[in-house]
Amino acid sequence: MKLGWLLGLVFTTALLGQDNLPRQASAIFKKNCVSCHGAGLKMSGLDLTSQQSLAAGGARGPAVVASNPEGSLLYRLVTHQEKPTMPPGSKLSEADLEIIRKWIAGGALLDAAAAAPAAAEAKPDLSKLEERPIKAEDRNYGAFRPPVRRQ
Repeated sequence: MKLGWLLGLVFTTALLGQDNLPRQASAIFKKNCVSCHGAGLKMSGLDLTSQQSLAAGGARGPAVVASNPEGSLLYRLVTHQEKPTMPPGSKLSEADLEIIRKWIAGGALLDAAAAAPAAAEAKPDLSKLEERPIKAEDRNYGAFRPPVRRQ
């Protein structure tokens, strides 16, 4: 009986892990990649915040080849097999690399719920800002006066 429960628990955990790969991959990208490869700043033309932009790829072509981690430029860069290595500086943890490998092997679908907030954060709504003219009295504020060196 205990063996049955243990096997059921292991099997359920494995299944939940597979279903959770898109969310885990999106979280890894948000933490390590989106600051340079997001909706606001698209270095090398690559945006990792949505499924559509991921499919479009960047300046070097498609970043991900679904179901083929070794054929995916993104995977080769994050595993430091090719230059420039990503992210710049330190390598991702082995656990994160394994999640990305499994995510690509499983079809490379991003989690829409996790990717949408990242895209919204990167592109603020500026329509609510109102233009306020600077008055003469406002120009007396220290930020608008040239600096004066005190002796």
